[in-house]
Amino acid sequence: MITDAFLNQCSSLLTQNDELINESIISDINAVLAFFIDKENSIPLAVRSKYKFSMALSKLRMNKKDVESSLDDLTISDQFKDLDAYIEWLRRNKITREQIEKCIKQLRARKKFTGLFLDLPYIEKVIGDFNSNKFDNIDKLLGEYDQAISKMYGRLSEEKRTESNNRISSLDLFTDEYGPVLNQIELSYSGKNSISTGYQELDSYLNGGFEPSRLYIFAGSSGDGKSTLLLNFLRGAVERKKEQNSGLIDIYVYITLENLIDESLVRLYCSHTDQNISRVIKNFQTEREEIKRVLKNWQSKNNSAIIMSYFPPTVTSVADLSVYIESIRNRYKGRGIIKGVYIDYLDLLMSGQKFDLHRLEMGQVTIDLKVLAVRGCASEGSNINGCNSWPVISLSQLNRCLDVKSKIITKDRGEITLDQVKVGDELKRGNNMWIKVVQIFPIEKKKCYKIKTKSGKELICSSKHNFPTSDGLRNIEYTGLKIGDKLYSLKDNK
Repeated sequence: MITDAFLNQCSSLLTQNDELINESIISDINAVLAFFIDKENSIPLAVRSKYKFSMALSKLRMNKKDVESSLDDLTISDQFKDLDAYIEWLRRNKITREQIEKCIKQLRARKKFTGLFLDLPYIEKVIGDFNSNKFDNIDKLLGEYDQAISKMYGRLSEEKRTESNNRISSLDLFTDEYGPVLNQIELSYSGKNSISTGYQELDSYLNGGFEPSRLYIFAGSSGDGKSTLLLNFLRGAVERKKEQNSGLIDIYVYITLENLIDESLVRLYCSHTDQNISRVIKNFQTEREEIKRVLKNWQSKNNSAIIMSYFPPTVTSVADLSVYIESIRNRYKGRGIIKGVYIDYLDLLMSGQKFDLHRLEMGQVTIDLKVLAVRGCASEGSNINGCNSWPVISLSQLNRCLDVKSKIITKDRGEITLDQVKVGDELKRGNNMWIKVVQIFPIEKKKCYKIKTKSGKELICSSKHNFPTSDGLRNIEYTGLKIGDKLYSLKDNK
């Protein structure tokens, strides 16, 4: 319900000349007030005139009108003659920075609350249909419920992201204070809160490593070692040099949707001890207790904790990961702080929304992961020394293809092979998701060549692949790479 006190807060914020009252805050006030436009019964009769005034004032401020011009426009309006004394009070009323921050905090809480109610009617309908058996297909009903919950999560996550950046959404370079923006520059580019990649050259390029509130995606083809690289990043973060000891444990969350925990654990152990997996498995009875001892001592020595978790692919959303990460924060509250989140890998996540094209869904997943990266700061507050956001580091698959005889499930034709797919078919992905085929691209087979060097190394390439030779770049098709040419080797520098 709209109260007189809340309307006074909104109007007071809208009539202050303070850098904190930026476009984002004005937009939030307008959004909260607009929520009640078609809910007149929830506005007490005694404050309806003041509500309309506050709504009109927020619209003027959103249209870039300054405080005095906005009040002048409303003063000469016959609609608000009964509020002359109130408008005059607003002209004289100056509130402190502390009071402004308190009002903004209450405004954000209101906006979250009204945001929940935007999705509540739809969720109630889905639950009502279930309770009264008013549905024909349980899978469709569950899909609608998942979509409603994901939409609610997306709305709340966007609120979190906005909160973390609302003080720097705009800047008048001539009249505004530069303080909040300069603080954010220091936070983003100082490197103080970065976590190491484990590779000195990459750290140098990335301003000290992976920075909080950012999403990093590393892509490669099947078998390129993406999972191994991600585990190496995790190892580098644990072993990074700490600038200062906060007394809190550094927590690193490793989420895998591809390899099970046992495989991820043995890979991490082999990375740390520089051993071959086959050797560890061959001597597993000896290594069994050693794995536990070495990894526990390693974490203790570096004041770190690694939390690994497996989630099933294609049915897990970023919302699921967010809930899981929040549970970790609660478990380690007062004892540890999340420093990084590692996800293997992005393509196996679902968005929770319906898209005809997989690439559009992956775009939404990417947006959700970006929001996940800034949620810590939005929840705990952001400052230069203690920002509790984290970087999200993930992987993406390039050029993964299925055999033309691979079996897939369609909505109308049942199980068919890939070469039988037609435009218009709906292909099953995950439990309750169907992807419609809108275009089919013909397969173009290209000739490949195998090159064998004097040392015995074999290379497979296309006819257009350029090799550095002693006579410049050469390829088979255009520039005549031939037997006897000397290829440049980075390792031997010749």
